Amino acid sequence: SSRTATIRVTATGATGSPADVTVTQAPTPVQPVLSVSPANRDVAKDAGTTTFSVSNTGTGTMPWTAAVTSGGTWLSITSGASGTDTGTINCSFSANTSTSSRTATIRVTATGATGSPVDVTVTQAPTPVQPVLSVSPANRDVAKDAGTTTFSVSNTGTGTMPWTAAVTSGGTWLSITSGASGTDTGTISCSFTANTGTSSRTATIRLTATGATGSPVDVTVTQVPTPAQPVLLVSPANRDVAKEAGTTTFNVSNTGTGTMTWSTSVTSGSWLTITSGASGTDTGTISCSFTANTSTSARTATIRVTATGATGSPVAVTVTQAPTPTLIPVLSVTPSNQAVAKDAGTTEFSVSNTGTGTMLWTAAVTTGGSWLSITTGASGSNSGTITCSFTANTSTSARTGTIHVTAGATGSPKDVTVTQAESSSGLLAVSFSGLGLWVYNSDSIAWMQVSSTDPENMIYSGSTLYADFGTLGLWKWDGAAWGQLTSSDPENMVTSGSTLYVDFGASYGLWAWDGTAWTQLTSDDPENMVASGSALYVDFGTSGLSKWDGTAWTQLTSGDPENMVASGSALYVDFGVSYGIQKWDGAVWSQLTSSDPENMVTADSALYVDFGASYGLWKWDGAAWTQLTSDDPENMLASGSALYVDSGTSGLRKWDGTSWSQLTSANPENIVTLGSMLYGDFGVSYGLCKWDGSSWTQLTGSNPVKMAVSN
Repeated sequence: SSRTATIRVTATGATGSPADVTVTQAPTPVQPVLSVSPANRDVAKDAGTTTFSVSNTGTGTMPWTAAVTSGGTWLSITSGASGTDTGTINCSFSANTSTSSRTATIRVTATGATGSPVDVTVTQAPTPVQPVLSVSPANRDVAKDAGTTTFSVSNTGTGTMPWTAAVTSGGTWLSITSGASGTDTGTISCSFTANTGTSSRTATIRLTATGATGSPVDVTVTQVPTPAQPVLLVSPANRDVAKEAGTTTFNVSNTGTGTMTWSTSVTSGSWLTITSGASGTDTGTISCSFTANTSTSARTATIRVTATGATGSPVAVTVTQAPTPTLIPVLSVTPSNQAVAKDAGTTEFSVSNTGTGTMLWTAAVTTGGSWLSITTGASGSNSGTITCSFTANTSTSARTGTIHVTAGATGSPKDVTVTQAESSSGLLAVSFSGLGLWVYNSDSIAWMQVSSTDPENMIYSGSTLYADFGTLGLWKWDGAAWGQLTSSDPENMVTSGSTLYVDFGASYGLWAWDGTAWTQLTSDDPENMVASGSALYVDFGTSGLSKWDGTAWTQLTSGDPENMVASGSALYVDFGVSYGIQKWDGAVWSQLTSSDPENMVTADSALYVDFGASYGLWKWDGAAWTQLTSDDPENMLASGSALYVDSGTSGLRKWDGTSWSQLTSANPENIVTLGSMLYGDFGVSYGLCKWDGSSWTQLTGSNPVKMAVSN
């Protein structure tokens, strides 16, 4: 703008004083000046932003505009493209992927302003040279047959990239045929052999470009396997089996490759059944069962084994069963034993012909006839039922009766048994020196003196007590009163059932008392005798060993036994050092051992033998010997499945069939069993004691001389 200054001139007293005069100055004309800074921006190769500052360094008002005049493909103004006087131009730029720098220009224009227009620049640094190794594809899946395949190599970076290729795994079947090296781009060609295996396989090619990003690169060739081909094998092709029912097997295997799932079926032969192995994978066993062939012709069943897709499938194998010979009956009686209670009752056995033809059979009680009888079914044809009745067992020992079934058939005759449990009650007769004869009732747990005279010997038959009073003869105690049977003095007595056998020595020989009358069996004088069932075995010394069957005598051997025990129909005889232990089964002799025993006892079909200090105690179970202990027993008693052994100073022990248990360290003078109870005579130290299976009870402090138990 223009401006004015005033000068006052004063002249005192003069007219016209003071006088003012002015100076008026013209203004400076308005002139904007355009300024943009900086003149250039240097930026990195990566994408980013930068700015420029605009200002008016002159006068007046200066409108301005900005625009990219070169490099617009990579530089753009994001804000501040126009303004007045001062302002900021904001611009963005993309990454420079080339290996050369580049410059873009921004022109700023302010019309009428001094210095307008102004060009400023953005200079962007280049990307350094960097090759990048790329190989495609990463894997080639190829077929099992021999062939070729390729991989493409390229430099996706900058600069020059030399490269090489080599097989690093699978070189036995994959090889590079061309393109093992190159520059930048190229093709690797490789060949492969056929894959005859059942598993896929993979080979690796490694490409190396030194200095290149991504180097090295591993690519793979995966070749599929040759499809598996199972081969079905079933062996044997045929099984020949017997006519009886039974089982047989076939083996299945995969002799090829891969997995083979198989199944079976019986395609002919309703008499054959697959019991296990009806299906499986690869190997396995087919188990099958077959019924008896009752026909007189052989028969064949077929099993078909199928494995879908397997070579050789399906396979048919056969089972050929022998015929049953024409009209051969086979006797079968079941069960072999009936275990019955002590009370009176009935039981049954089934008879059948498991062979061919017609079978006529008969049945009879051969042992135990005093308490066991056949009520119906004593004879029949082919199938039938034997019904038998039995009386109550009042004795304290189990008893066994035998039924003998005979038929003109294979397997005849057959013996089946009825085993009756013992009564829980019983009587123990004990003579005390100078105190007479007493009877202990295990039911009432009471003593009763039955005689003031001491017997020389005594034995029970059921609940009847027979006592040998020496010169006073032989007497019978029936539980209430005495009756004299004879004034003669016996040397030995044994009982079987209700029969009493008495050896009266050289004067009178051997007699039997049936409860009513005496019968002389022989005038000979026995050295020893044992009874079992209806049989009496007698050792006549140098005259040998004979058997009395209730009707007649049969000499079993001319040998002279040293000892003998009986169990059922079996007789075990000790013939000393000459012949050892021999067994008589009712028909023939068989030697069990040549060793000479010191003592023998039997129970439950088992034979227990004391072979002395040399060999100890052994058990014979009917098939083999088992040593129970190397100790030498002084005495032993068998009852049921238990064996009680007096080991002298080592005390009294029990064998339960599995292990030993010590009952007492005291040494008994004698032991007997009554039912499940054990009675021990421990002499003057402890008297008579009872073992109930868990503890001892003293019955009397007196010292027994002899003991006998009811049976």
